[in-house]
Amino acid sequence: QGFMSEEDKARARAAALTAIVDYRDRGCPAPAPLSPELVTEMPDWAAAEHVDDDNLPLVLEELDLDGADPRQPAPLDPFLARVFR
Repeated sequence: QGFMSEEDKARARAAALTAIVDYRDRGCPAPAPLSPELVTEMPDWAAAEHVDDDNLPLVLEELDLDGADPRQPAPLDPFLARVFR
């Protein structure tokens, strides 16, 4: 925000408020799935250069688009969590 003028900040906040209110009023729907093309374009954009396709599995894991984090820790047994000292 430091590089934006007060006028630009006000415009950005107004646009954000409109988008947030619309999203809320529509019941906070889940976003549409990302296309494979967009997913492969994202790391290129972030790195400002082509990212080798060998890195795509890492990108997909980090995005967790399927909601299945393969590195998620196993849940604790509630009893063991209670008695842990």
